[in-house]
Amino acid sequence: GGLVDGNYALARLTAGGQLDTSFSSDGILVDPAPSSSTRGYMTLSITSDNRIVVGSTHVDYDLSTVLADFELLRFLG
Repeated sequence: GGLVDGNYALARLTAGGQLDTSFSSDGILVDPAPSSSTRGYMTLSITSDNRIVVGSTHVDYDLSTVLADFELLRFLG
């Protein structure tokens, strides 16, 4: 997993190293950030039930303020 232009880009592989098509239709998932925001530093973990959990910073650019926060997302596949 990683960040591409502020969007999460995740891929899940099978034990054999192939893209896991049970995770999205092609094994690759891009989760776009809203147009007025960006995502920053990211951490990734795999849970005991093989779900992907991502945590990162999230900055929302409003017309008058900048709001910084964090996100915690669990991807089901």
